[in-house]
Amino acid sequence: MNTSNDEQAIRELYAKWREATMAEDLPAILSLIADDAVFYVPGQSPMRGKKEFETMFNATRGKFQIEAMSEFEEIAIHGDWAHVASRLAVNMKPRDGGAPQSRAGHTLTILRKERGKWVVARDANLLAPEAG
Repeated sequence: MNTSNDEQAIRELYAKWREATMAEDLPAILSLIADDAVFYVPGQSPMRGKKEFETMFNATRGKFQIEAMSEFEEIAIHGDWAHVASRLAVNMKPRDGGAPQSRAGHTLTILRKERGKWVVARDANLLAPEAG
């Protein structure tokens, strides 16, 4: 696969991630994550592996209607590794009628190609609450 094909595959991974997140489709999301993935988020210990990700996901499943918008700032491919810097804004509206929450900031994601498919290996999510 050449670099432009890899970049397109990475953009498609992000589109699939967004679609699966909106649909709360955990199996689809897990298919986009490496078994040894690590997720870094502010104020918490890193989530290590699919099992911890699944536990976190299930703790919030069904509680929010989520809308997200992202903008790529950089996609760089280094053989079977790539990094993506992006700006992300997430709006979470509680399904129980509570106050909506908005977060925005930058993310840095490290992708790895496994068996010809890009997956998330590391993700640093630096989202902070937005002033309403």
